[in-house]
Amino acid sequence: MKLIRKLLNGRALRALGVVSAFAMFASGFAHAQAAFPRQPIRLVVPYPTGAGIDTVARQLAEPLAHQLGQPVIVDNRGGANGGIGMEYAAKAPADGYTIVLALDAQYAINPNVYKSLPYDPIKDFTPIMLIGSVSYVLVTSPQSGIKSAADIIDRARKPDQRMNYTGSGVGSGGHMAGALLESLGRVTMTHIPNKSTPSALRDVAEGEVQFVFVTYGACKPLIDAGKLIPIGVSGPKRMAVLPNVPTVAESVPGFETVASYGLFVTAGTPPRAVENLHAAMGQVMAMPAYQQKLAAIGIEPIGIGPQAFAAHITKDLAKWKAIVTEKGITVN
Repeated sequence: MKLIRKLLNGRALRALGVVSAFAMFASGFAHAQAAFPRQPIRLVVPYPTGAGIDTVARQLAEPLAHQLGQPVIVDNRGGANGGIGMEYAAKAPADGYTIVLALDAQYAINPNVYKSLPYDPIKDFTPIMLIGSVSYVLVTSPQSGIKSAADIIDRARKPDQRMNYTGSGVGSGGHMAGALLESLGRVTMTHIPNKSTPSALRDVAEGEVQFVFVTYGACKPLIDAGKLIPIGVSGPKRMAVLPNVPTVAESVPGFETVASYGLFVTAGTPPRAVENLHAAMGQVMAMPAYQQKLAAIGIEPIGIGPQAFAAHITKDLAKWKAIVTEKGITVN
């Protein structure tokens, strides 16, 4: 009997040891998860320095770093309408230390216009937050004589007129806004792709093309310098920073499109890291100073989380698929 008791006590102690070891492991794992981040964060921007989204990223980096307690380093990887930067982020280790700030051009337009895309916005990424949206500004040169979106359509309908517009590549937000204007105006215009937003703006200012849709942050310096004039905004209401500029819909009913800024992390990132990134972004979005920075470049804060953002992506994918199909837009 004493021997049996001794054996049972030994088994109990060993079982207790296993349970204790598991508990210590679980506690250590939870602590490791809770400790995220423990090293600098890389914020990938799939556009070159100087693009409108680059301004947004650099304004975000400092307050986000403060909330996370680690440096946030902006990493510009432009090219292929954001495809190069998105591919890099998609293939990054799924540890939360590489995040990407993308436009709807990357997560809703590219999948519809590229026959082959090196990333999948649904399978390769986990959404963190839809930060905000901004109307595109329809700009032309002062010498063009164009006063409104309606003027563009009227000119495009004349046999002796040829209307060209540009954007930072096939399938860019500016290209798609122009395609939407074509569709609603029932006209045909020529899209001339450009290698970057700054070069597209330069071509419009110099009269090489008639107009471009671009974010306010990107075109503000040239507007202030008098080299470009804003004649419309693409969103559902006028912009506070351009109160005297009408919406395109005021002369072309039904027109509405905005550029949306979203933060993503590589798919498979641990849930706690996703939660911590989302919580930190929530704190940043609540800062009046940060809201003022967004407002200064025409961005309306949104701040919706992963699930609502995912639903937004699905809706946008369907919207642009219809326009791409109608206009036959494609990139090999």
